[in-house]
Amino acid sequence: MQRPGIFGIVNVTRDSFSDGGRFLTPDAACAHAEQLRLAGADVLDLGAESTHPDSEDVAADEELRRLEPVVAAMVAQGATVSVDTTKAEVMRGVLELGATWLNDVNGFCDEASMQVAADAPASARFVVMFSRSQGPRADRRAQGVDGLLGELR
Repeated sequence: MQRPGIFGIVNVTRDSFSDGGRFLTPDAACAHAEQLRLAGADVLDLGAESTHPDSEDVAADEELRRLEPVVAAMVAQGATVSVDTTKAEVMRGVLELGATWLNDVNGFCDEASMQVAADAPASARFVVMFSRSQGPRADRRAQGVDGLLGELR
């Protein structure tokens, strides 16, 4: 039996709810990513825009600016890289840099993101998230498991 894969999370953003900007510079993000790999992470999931309800908007060009050096460095080291983004242009850019996973909190629901997924190499993998609201800063106030599952039925 094969063991489950482990995702290591690297937030390259100043307002992440879990690490609040500790890895905003490329050097800090790469060092953290390497620590996660050494600890057993199979996939590095890089994100440059927080999606909690109070987070700041990040333009696609800024998101790519934050991601490019980290994605490039990790791919060059042989890491499997996932990128957590809601923007089609960012998805395209990171695939070109060698990322092999795309992680979309909006579930690839907009036409542009779906097209990127359709055009991605056959080796690409996808994490399809579910959001109760539209947009990257969706309201995520839980209503219990039954409330969420009821919405999916």
